[in-house]
Amino acid sequence: MNKTTRPIAAVIVIILALAAGTAIAVDDVRDRDAVAAAEQWLALVDQGSYTESFHEAAASFQAGSTPQHWAQVLRSDREPEGSVIARKVKRIIHRVGPLGRDNVEIWYESAFQNLRSAIERVYLRHEQDGNWRVTGYMIEAGGLALSNVLMALLLAAIVVAIFIRELKLDRRPAPDVQAYTLPEQGGPR
Repeated sequence: MNKTTRPIAAVIVIILALAAGTAIAVDDVRDRDAVAAAEQWLALVDQGSYTESFHEAAASFQAGSTPQHWAQVLRSDREPEGSVIARKVKRIIHRVGPLGRDNVEIWYESAFQNLRSAIERVYLRHEQDGNWRVTGYMIEAGGLALSNVLMALLLAAIVVAIFIRELKLDRRPAPDVQAYTLPEQGGPR
């Protein structure tokens, strides 16, 4: 690689990484516990065990509904999407909630039988008993976020501009070299 192609290759790698939307690694112990709790709860929803998912959720979740209402919501909003095909953690957002408790919002990039691209958000709270409990759940049609697409396009435009500039610089003729003679000092002898 020459001096021109190295920066271009680096920017292309960055663009591809952004466009690919890679999943995040879950390294933190607290994150692993929260993700495990979310996935156990999601497994209940995936199996159609709606009443059980209601009872496994946080008290604040249960206070806002009934098991029957929760089951009705999932039947109308979740069942039409079909069975889950794939699900991977996309983002974990930490917040401090009431009484200083940890709250986590986990975003999943998911695919379902009838919805090929979805974003699932599972909200959890670290309860006093030391367990993570679900406080909310959302599912929405997803895909590559518009902001990621725009960022990739912007970076691609920058790469193209740099490449064109470098090509123009490489094609400029070499400057004429003129020989200069120094005048003799002190005149003739």
